[in-house]
Amino acid sequence: MRDGWCGEPIAWARVGDPVTGREWTEHGWVTVTDRLSPAEAVRKYGPITELVVGFESVTYGETKFVARLRPASSV
Repeated sequence: MRDGWCGEPIAWARVGDPVTGREWTEHGWVTVTDRLSPAEAVRKYGPITELVVGFESVTYGETKFVARLRPASSV
């Protein structure tokens, strides 16, 4: 899965890895085995340069990630 704002990978599924959760997409529920952690984002994109709580976005270096709304029943 990719972030809807910047297009960078934020979650993925690997065959054989344990399932850690699910994400809602335009195609329905998708199983994920791993997600981009804040520590990994700092290593890959740089330190946090902007955090917007009301809009739910965080910018690591020059790369902005935006949270999307999920159904209340999401895991």
